[in-house]
Amino acid sequence: MPRAAALLTVVMLAVLAGAPSAGAGDSAYTSCSGGFNPDGSPGSFYAKIKVKRITCTAGKKVVKDWVIQAEDSRVPPTATRKVLGYTCKGKASGGALDVKCTKANGKAVTFHGQP
Repeated sequence: MPRAAALLTVVMLAVLAGAPSAGAGDSAYTSCSGGFNPDGSPGSFYAKIKVKRITCTAGKKVVKDWVIQAEDSRVPPTATRKVLGYTCKGKASGGALDVKCTKANGKAVTFHGQP
């Protein structure tokens, strides 16, 4: 009987070791290169783009669409706005702007705007 219990313990540990967990990989952001100017063209005004659970290409599309919406809008950049299914909220501090766009499924994009 003790041998069966030991075998069961080894099997359970092996199963648990292979099980996905909500570890650091799920919460970590990936930095992306590049950025955008206020008119949506490539540049460095809105940069320091980081993504979570999506590609940099997809994240940059969210940023670019946010920038274009902000440029065409009379709504302040700190207002909450919907962009490609993401809810985006900007926070101004010291002449700079930090924006975070999130989806309920945990996908997220952050970026920084500064002249």
